[in-house]
Amino acid sequence: MPCEGYTELISAAMDTDLSRLDRLAVRLHATYCRSCRRYRKQVLQLRNMLRNIDEHLHHPDAMRLTAEPRARILLALRRDTP
Repeated sequence: MPCEGYTELISAAMDTDLSRLDRLAVRLHATYCRSCRRYRKQVLQLRNMLRNIDEHLHHPDAMRLTAEPRARILLALRRDTP
C-alpha cells in the first residue's frame, strides 16, 4: 500500500478504533517510513492543540473580550465585507 493509504489510516485512527490488522500495518509501515511517522506526529500534535484550545475556551476563567475590542473587531469585519 502506498503512503497515501497509510495516512488515511492514521487520520482515521484519530476518530475511530482501527482493526488489529490496520494498526499492525500502520506500525510496520511507520518503522521504515519517516514521512508517515512525521505525519502521525503532526496529526497528534494538532489534535492535542485543538483539545487544549477547546478546554481553555470553556474554562470558567477564560479571558473574554470586553466591549471595546469586540466593537473594533466587528467594525473591521464590516469594513472588509463587500
